[in-house]
Amino acid sequence: MSSALLRRLSSLASLQSAGAVQERGLILQRNAKLRAEPGALRDLSFGRLALSIPYDDWKALRARYPELGARDVATRSAAWRRFIASSESLPYRVGTKP
Repeated sequence: MSSALLRRLSSLASLQSAGAVQERGLILQRNAKLRAEPGALRDLSFGRLALSIPYDDWKALRARYPELGARDVATRSAAWRRFIASSESLPYRVGTKP
């Protein structure tokens, strides 16, 4: 690969990384606003939205807690319930209650 192409690829990677950081900040800001306004999420016809997790954070959580991605539904559900109840889920919560 030419050095110009390598520089271009490196530049694109850093832009993508900066975009992911900005997106993470926006998601976490939105979560904080939703927690501050408890009535903001009213349409529960589809279920209850509990968390909004940026993709990179989700990948890190799955690496740290593999049971969050378990094939067995009972195992996966129990792992998510434990995570939601933990203080680690606070930045991702959209409601005030776990």
